[in-house]
Amino acid sequence: MSQLTKEYFDEALKGLATKEDLENFATKDDVQNAVKEGVEDVARIINTAFQEHQDNFLQEQFDRLYEQQSFAIQFQSLTKRVEELEKHKA
Repeated sequence: MSQLTKEYFDEALKGLATKEDLENFATKDDVQNAVKEGVEDVARIINTAFQEHQDNFLQEQFDRLYEQQSFAIQFQSLTKRVEELEKHKA
């Protein structure tokens, strides 16, 4: 009877992984570290994209401000010329 039980358990255990088989699997720490690194990578990507967007936005604002200042200077110059012409007409 003990022979039958040993054969039964040998057959049942044949498909299970051995300690050597399990050494190639990730541990809990491996998985946690991989997830942490993944989250850090995603955070870095998002931060970079946000920073690029912010830099582009600021550049566009500076460009608009420069254009407005250039227009204001040209307008002032034109206004002065018109005033001078009006003074000479009078």
